Amino acid sequence: LFGGLGLALLAIVGLAWIYLTVDLPDEPPQIESSVIVDANGEELAVLQRDGYRIEVGLDEVAPIVVEALLAAEDRNFRDHSGVDPVGILRAAVNNVGGGDTQGGSTLTQQLVKNSYLSSERTYSRKLREAILAIKLERSEDKDEILERYLNVVYFGRGAYGIEAAANVYFDTKASQLTPPQAALLVGLLRAPEAADPTADPETAEKRRNSVLDDLVEVGELDEAEAEEHKASDLGATPVQSPVTLSAGVGAHVVEWIRAEAVE
Repeated sequence: LFGGLGLALLAIVGLAWIYLTVDLPDEPPQIESSVIVDANGEELAVLQRDGYRIEVGLDEVAPIVVEALLAAEDRNFRDHSGVDPVGILRAAVNNVGGGDTQGGSTLTQQLVKNSYLSSERTYSRKLREAILAIKLERSEDKDEILERYLNVVYFGRGAYGIEAAANVYFDTKASQLTPPQAALLVGLLRAPEAADPTADPETAEKRRNSVLDDLVEVGELDEAEAEEHKASDLGATPVQSPVTLSAGVGAHVVEWIRAEAVE
């Protein structure tokens, strides 16, 4: 009994020490793609050397995207303080029961991992991730965390953030995404390259439909709406080049401008 109490006390002291010594890093600068425009401000081309990134505010994202994200990835997001014990337990039960593999990490933890930490699978990294998530929740409100998450998360096809993903998959803007489009994009998050709708439409459709079911469970869609969306085509465009040209713009002109800008 005394040994158990001693270990518990040691664990509490250790966690307190880590909490006090691990500081939340400064927010890293957002990297965005370069856009070439003409004299009237019309877009001619987008250059994407290390991925396609366009930052948008949360008010420029269709509300259904946020609802799909929360329904599929973090249903207790509005209530937890960075770490969700209920979500961890639910993921563990689901994984043991043979369901789709779930990690139990909150959106805040995922943002911390993407912004400040590596993806190594160690207990020390997970502990730092949890502590930094709690500290981030105390320094930013929920909408700020959601906005940051939606601007940095990877969707595949070189697209970082929801605006870039809406463009490369559906040739549209994040503000104009429909429920089945939003569900497909959210369904990509766990392993984007493994469920690209062009390369593996069967897996992409399965993931999209799973997110639509999640939206029904949380009351954002009714059964009839979900079934109608499930019957629709995936509608994704083919994979695009790292340089996106507007109609009628010559690639040689864009390459000349790019070289001049670099010089």
